[in-house]
Amino acid sequence: MELRSKKRHKAFTLLETIIGLSLFMGFMLNLKSNLSSVRQDDLAQVEQLVSVLKTRGLSLEYKGTSFGNVVFYSPPRQANYQLKYERNKIWLNQDGQGYMPLLFDVEAFKTKWHDENYTLDLEVKLHGKVIKREVVFAKAKPLKEKQAPKNEG
Repeated sequence: MELRSKKRHKAFTLLETIIGLSLFMGFMLNLKSNLSSVRQDDLAQVEQLVSVLKTRGLSLEYKGTSFGNVVFYSPPRQANYQLKYERNKIWLNQDGQGYMPLLFDVEAFKTKWHDENYTLDLEVKLHGKVIKREVVFAKAKPLKEKQAPKNEG
């Protein structure tokens, strides 16, 4: 009688495979939630930028562009403001003096003004994702011309 030698193949058991897959899935879910929280933070920061541009304390009115920067005028503050993008940051600069950093780690920033409906389109790229927002501004009040007093006589 011939005895056959049993060759044992080295392989993962079902239990080891299930443990490995569950660890992998846990890692992937953790990674997804971290990426999701970064995305939520980015959206919140862009919304904060929009709220600064729309704040009543500034009541910004669009004036035009200067060297690629959007220029606003604030009647309550009687000052000009520039929305600047440089060194991966978006700044709000007052008359070339003080500045307020609004967003950090910005990869790209584009703006487009629409005269017909007083809106500013913002396109911000953060962490590889592009976030677009439309900011609606109040129409600037036209300046009233002063009339010369009437001579009655």
